[in-house]
Amino acid sequence: MTSNPFEVDEEMFDKARTGFIGIGDCVDRLIMIYPLEIRDAIGNDGGKYQKCIADVIVLTGEPSEAFETIPATVDAMHINNGTTVDKLKANLRKGTGKPVLGRVAESPAKYNKKVMAQYLIAPTDEDIALATQYLRENPRITESPFD
Repeated sequence: MTSNPFEVDEEMFDKARTGFIGIGDCVDRLIMIYPLEIRDAIGNDGGKYQKCIADVIVLTGEPSEAFETIPATVDAMHINNGTTVDKLKANLRKGTGKPVLGRVAESPAKYNKKVMAQYLIAPTDEDIALATQYLRENPRITESPFD
């Protein structure tokens, strides 16, 4: 008797997550943000805004539904907060390839107090030491080896 060619081997696949991971999942966590690009977008109210697409490394916090292990990497996260996008846009303009490091905090949004807005606060010396150690142990390729 032959084996079933459609037999399921769950170890072969990563399961898709329903929904997406956003900066709201990073509140009270230390993150490194590698901005990739700035895009123009249109909000639910029809207004225009800019968002940043970035690779994000989450360095602290307990594992959760969003992050099974810590540290965790989120590829192509969409970041919409205006002040954070401005910081990331400036980083992209400089072209250094350095990540933006900070802790995610939140407070009621300026224009709608019923919504929480996330933003970055400056890292402490301990945060910088932790991020430095992570980068030394996990070097990031900043140039494509295929170019």
